[in-house]
Amino acid sequence: MDKNEIRVQYSGFIIFAARIISVATGLAFQYMIARATSRAEYGVWFNVNDVLAYFTILAGIMPFWAMRFVARNERDAAKTGVLANFAISIAATLIYLPLLPLITSALGVREYISIYLIITAQIIELHLLNAFEANLRAKKPQTLGYGLIIEEAIKVLLGSLLIFGRILSPLEGAVISLTLAIAAQIIYYLNL
Repeated sequence: MDKNEIRVQYSGFIIFAARIISVATGLAFQYMIARATSRAEYGVWFNVNDVLAYFTILAGIMPFWAMRFVARNERDAAKTGVLANFAISIAATLIYLPLLPLITSALGVREYISIYLIITAQIIELHLLNAFEANLRAKKPQTLGYGLIIEEAIKVLLGSLLIFGRILSPLEGAVISLTLAIAAQIIYYLNL
């Protein structure tokens, strides 16, 4: 077997198993948030993720093309894809930050502006994550499953400490645990 050959069955099984595990951990994480927050705070949790989606909507454009070029062994395709997505994330962040006071006041959630500030890091993280995953999908797809398992495990472990630990508010704990879990996944991908 060629060293660069993708083991399709193995990769598929790892990714499938990781996604099944992520369903369980995702439900556990949502349950922790639901138990620790009021109805209004739980609504803010969903609203934060809705707002985040608007500023990460372009995160998949460059990785789509980068994956194709990485699979064809084009020179510096992986690096170009990551740097281009990083540039897009910086632009999205620079648009998000000045709009943040307007967004929170329009939604009537100014008291939760700290939560909305924390997700600024997730804008950059999700752009980088999409770029790294596209590059790895072209060469080592099974690592996506391993990365997802790492992210989900850290999310639930940190979530249980930060959401129920009374160190922070439950919403801050949820957002910080998710942000740190995504950072751990990115660090894992960087070490490959």
